[in-house]
Amino acid sequence: MGDDEARVREARERQLRRATTPANEVPVLLPWSGVLARADEVAVLLTAAHLYTNGIEFDLSVRGRGQSAYDMHAPAGGVPDANGHMLCIGVEDADGQAVANVRKGGASGRPDAGPSLTGGGGGGRPGNAAVTYLLHPVPPSGPLTTWCAWQSRGIEETSVVFDGAMLGELVEQVEVLWPADTTLRPPPPPNLPPAGGSRRMPPDLSESTSREDRLHPRSTVPLRGLRQDRPAANATRPAREKALARPAAELPPRAAGRSFASVRAAPVRTQPS
Repeated sequence: MGDDEARVREARERQLRRATTPANEVPVLLPWSGVLARADEVAVLLTAAHLYTNGIEFDLSVRGRGQSAYDMHAPAGGVPDANGHMLCIGVEDADGQAVANVRKGGASGRPDAGPSLTGGGGGGRPGNAAVTYLLHPVPPSGPLTTWCAWQSRGIEETSVVFDGAMLGELVEQVEVLWPADTTLRPPPPPNLPPAGGSRRMPPDLSESTSREDRLHPRSTVPLRGLRQDRPAANATRPAREKALARPAAELPPRAAGRSFASVRAAPVRTQPS
């Protein structure tokens, strides 16, 4: 292993441990849950906290009702809306080190300096947005304070203190299933369908292929049932531009002069092959 490969591997290990939970560990479920903050139509809940050897993963559930139930998922996950508003989450350990999911003016400090709070996956449905955050590293034993604020939804800065006196002992109870695998492996090649059949794969996009063919590969197989008065999806750019540039009078009468809503509501008729 060369020096460059070793440095890449070491950097990858640090990045993974700061941003993701280890796949080879069974975490310890901490006895933390409850309402972190709430307003008239929005509430932020801590539903679970899992302790790993590299940090604590917080599972949050953001609940909303009324209008707040339909446009809260992105800002609840730390993505600012059009006005720059979002749910701000922060954590402060027993030593006074604080970290949040927001950074003024972009990233602050070195990537490896101090603790970090990294957002993970999410999901949900109308009225319920699920969000995860990983606090790295494991904080020192003692009280752990979480705070959140979402002023556009009526949530002022609110803090909750959790008892972390046993963190140092509980982290020893994390079960390691097998040694961590940090070997750098290239992704496997795709499994292509066998040659032949009713369709063909696009031409080899090699350097010998023209730029036009690389951007708009031509298909040699006609598509059955395709209306001839509409440009094919696999047509070249000049052909599509010529077809789409036709005046409205040349469009099929079934769609001419109708509004978008009426076209959407029109029944679908199968064209004969």
